[in-house]
Amino acid sequence: MELNKRNIAILGELLNQNDYLKLKVLSEKYKVTDRTIRYDIQKISDFLEENGFQRLENKHQFGVKLILDENLKEFLQNYLKKQDAEAYFYSREERKNIMALMLLESDVPMKIKDFEEYFLISKNTVLKELDELEEWFSSVEIKMIRRPKIGLYVEGSELKKRLAIIDVIDQTIGSEEVLNYINERTAFTKLNHFKFEILFSKIDLEFLNDLIKTAERNLDRYFTDEGYSNLMTHIALMIKRMLLDKNVNLPKIKPEGLIYTREYIQARRLVQTIEKRYAIQVPEEETRFIALHLLGTQVLKTTVISDDGLGQAVDEMIDGFVDIYKLDIGDERHELKMHLIMHLRPAIYRMAIGLKVKNPLHNQVLSEYEDLYLNIENLIKNLEIYLGFEIDEEEKTNITLHFGAFLERIHYTPPDKPRVVLVCASGIGTASMIASQLKKLYDCEIVKKLSARDVDSLKKGDYDYIISTIKISHIDSEGYIRINPMILAKDRELLSKYLRQKQVKREGEVEHLVDKLLEITKNYAFVQDESQLAYEFLMALKKQKMPVNKNIEEKNLSDYLSKDLIDTNVVASDWKDAISKGTALLEQKEKITDEYKDRILETLEDLGPYMAIGPGIFLAHARPDESVLETSMSLITLENPINFGHSEFDPIKLVITLASVDPKSHIKALSELTDILLDEDRLQIILQASRTEEIFKVIKNRTKR
Repeated sequence: MELNKRNIAILGELLNQNDYLKLKVLSEKYKVTDRTIRYDIQKISDFLEENGFQRLENKHQFGVKLILDENLKEFLQNYLKKQDAEAYFYSREERKNIMALMLLESDVPMKIKDFEEYFLISKNTVLKELDELEEWFSSVEIKMIRRPKIGLYVEGSELKKRLAIIDVIDQTIGSEEVLNYINERTAFTKLNHFKFEILFSKIDLEFLNDLIKTAERNLDRYFTDEGYSNLMTHIALMIKRMLLDKNVNLPKIKPEGLIYTREYIQARRLVQTIEKRYAIQVPEEETRFIALHLLGTQVLKTTVISDDGLGQAVDEMIDGFVDIYKLDIGDERHELKMHLIMHLRPAIYRMAIGLKVKNPLHNQVLSEYEDLYLNIENLIKNLEIYLGFEIDEEEKTNITLHFGAFLERIHYTPPDKPRVVLVCASGIGTASMIASQLKKLYDCEIVKKLSARDVDSLKKGDYDYIISTIKISHIDSEGYIRINPMILAKDRELLSKYLRQKQVKREGEVEHLVDKLLEITKNYAFVQDESQLAYEFLMALKKQKMPVNKNIEEKNLSDYLSKDLIDTNVVASDWKDAISKGTALLEQKEKITDEYKDRILETLEDLGPYMAIGPGIFLAHARPDESVLETSMSLITLENPINFGHSEFDPIKLVITLASVDPKSHIKALSELTDILLDEDRLQIILQASRTEEIFKVIKNRTKR
């Protein structure tokens, strides 16, 4: 059994640590899903067992650990030593990373032959990967030029090129590895070793380290590890580019105020030292660029907190925060303001020049602290007005974390929800609709729904407020809150005096939101399988019960999955045969060519059974290409469930085959399929059906307009 690059890196970590490693830590470090890491761990366990050793010890609350003895230690040390450059094969994503850096760094056009010889791959493979790379360059406002007999090179502003280089480096390298390389001159992977060689060649790291420590002392700050590593990276890159006579042109960011900052004065001193050390003449724009980096570097502590327009904007945020959560924070206010300003000041400069700091907790904050995030997102609007530009979502979650930490620190306990009695004369249906709207808009509990004549039966201690859509003649008008059944704007204003208003989710239809998420994801990472990622986004969003807009025009599930593309109790000898039976239905109807089946099998043999999406369910598909003639789906149930090799979801009973001409046109149909598979009753009908009509009826009922 052969281990891939990530498997080998994880194995090395397990050996060096000789303790439990959490899977979540590994997935965040290698920027892959938890599911992918589980497959990696399973593969490593199989590798150990195949070589006569015990499998990895796996404890849910602790993580995974090697059962290490001297024999295993000796075996692994010898094995890892053999994984040298000669035996290493780069993955497609790694090759694209390296190609991007080569093109961004090169002073002369590069040839296709250069890449063929460096990676030992065919010309067609190089051309295909360059096509994908060209799209990425375009997304970061850089143009890749191909000139016959001349070669390939990239065009764009120097600032965009530097940001692109940093982006490529950041995709696989974190602050921990930068610090390790500076101290040990070693990288965790061969790819990252290549990146460090590109970034730090001709750079005296000890000299650079001393420069940054001097800046910390002079500015009376202590940078975070991430801030320190980012500063090292950016100044090293500046020196490298200056040695190539590549000067940066900065956007106009209040240059008149920049030169009076302490950061600019320190940047000027750094530049003078760099000029002497490297015998170069650094232009004024580069000095300002370093000043902006110093202003944008995260800090752990500082004694310098000035108050200006930013301080006023932060005060307004805190006022809104205190009002929403009904807090009396007293002396704690100054500390909260200090922490926010200390975070925001560098963040502002980072965003202004296009530098991004990824928040590893971004998705967790959005899912677990949604109400707090939505409240803070609303409060940030005043800050955006002060800045003159929008704050990106990852930075919003960073700000949310500061407010969340403050609530934790003061041991904030949410107040009990007000108990509401709803009075309505229009029947239970209307009352339920109004109750649903109230709970959506306000933090409250609807304890009863009554008619006006039943109000006298209430006891005062059983409720906090009476809300009525009609006049209650035998109660004083101040004894209840009267609203329109449609809950108009004036009603909301009235209700807000008594009930805490929720921040309503931004409008957006689930399938279109998935589309947007895919585009955002592709801006920051290569997507191996867009269809699978779209499906997993849909599953996650629908489990959160996102609102769905019914007024959409895309085709329904029944448009793609017709009755003649369904079969029940199919006999298959193994997983490959099951895939063949699913694709055969599509091939018979001339939706695909025979090559599409081969694409699916190749993907599964290369990446494993990751297309298993739930217990007993498999979504077979491949990337869109010329083997797909028309977007369509097939569905088969197996007479005897088959093991596909998935540790959690085997054996497989239901195989759905998806073929799409592009990554997007099938999203609505896939959304409808997700609704069905998440409904246990409808899923059981499909799994137990003996006739295709039974299954198609479930599909048609779901997709009626």
